Amino acid sequence: MKRIFKIFFLGIGLAGLVSVSFPGSLQAEDSDFKIDGEPVPEVVAKVNGSPIPSYLLRQEFLANKLMLAQQGRHITPEQEKEMARQILDQQIDLELVYQKARLEGVLIPSDIVRKEIEKIKDQFPSEKLFESALKAQGMDRAALWEKLEKHLVAENYLRRAIAPQVDVDESDAQAFYNENPSRFTQPEMYEVRHIFVNAIDPSREGTADRPEDQEKADRIVKAVNEASREKIDQALKELEQGADFEELVQKYSEDEASKKKGGLLGVLHPDTTVPAIAEAMTQLEEGETSGVIHSSFGFHILQLDKKVPQHKAPFKKVKADIMNLLLKQETERLKDKLIEELKKTAEIKTFL
Repeated sequence: MKRIFKIFFLGIGLAGLVSVSFPGSLQAEDSDFKIDGEPVPEVVAKVNGSPIPSYLLRQEFLANKLMLAQQGRHITPEQEKEMARQILDQQIDLELVYQKARLEGVLIPSDIVRKEIEKIKDQFPSEKLFESALKAQGMDRAALWEKLEKHLVAENYLRRAIAPQVDVDESDAQAFYNENPSRFTQPEMYEVRHIFVNAIDPSREGTADRPEDQEKADRIVKAVNEASREKIDQALKELEQGADFEELVQKYSEDEASKKKGGLLGVLHPDTTVPAIAEAMTQLEEGETSGVIHSSFGFHILQLDKKVPQHKAPFKKVKADIMNLLLKQETERLKDKLIEELKKTAEIKTFL
């Protein structure tokens, strides 16, 4: 069978080489780099005698901490140490691949490195902020150039070394499809239309500082919602009298996106829509319409066009996705195997 392969991201990429963030949000640029209160040495490891400077660890470490903080997650000192070790392991892997690549004569033209630096710089609103971000992460342009060049050389080498070994074909994809039926079974879905009228959810509104202002706001909310309820009730009345659903959509619905499609919301799964709609649509028969439904967004009248039964997606439809998954898995496996072989003969010292 015809051999098919495609090289994917090999785990040593260029994304995030400089965090697009105000320097102060990462760490004051004059402060020492510490993990769990302990200063980090200027050299955190040596691979076959080549030093790995702490700024490589610092940049990834601070960027990860910032991302976690933005998610409301604050890590413990022990977790800081573990995260630092993982980042250091990645830098050691990169250095091993880079050294092997240079021995094999892999080079990257300087204009390619220059273009990559321009792409990173373009993510910042000004040259000054770009320079500040570099400084905050313990780097300058020369250090960034060196880092980029190392990533590009290593990635280029991995492509050359791994591509000839990646061997995934359609029979592998077919076997995966047959062995994992639950991954390709699509649940029952519902093709639904609605007539929608906006309403105000008081729980989403703030509270006024003064009681009299709050009373005024409450009266406005009540008046708006009463008018919306009258509008949707009128739509329901006309529907019950035999009016065409899609004509009522054009007459009453305030959902402009679905209005252009006769109120069509699409083919929905109960878990992917608001609870009020999910509950109502699963109780309808094909062609049937609901009464007025009140959700957190407003008032709805639903029409169920059809039910799409649970079914297994055909192999032809998912073959490309399976091939991509298998290729990524095989590429990652071969990359890990290559790095483990390099470690067997390498001299690696860590100082963290």
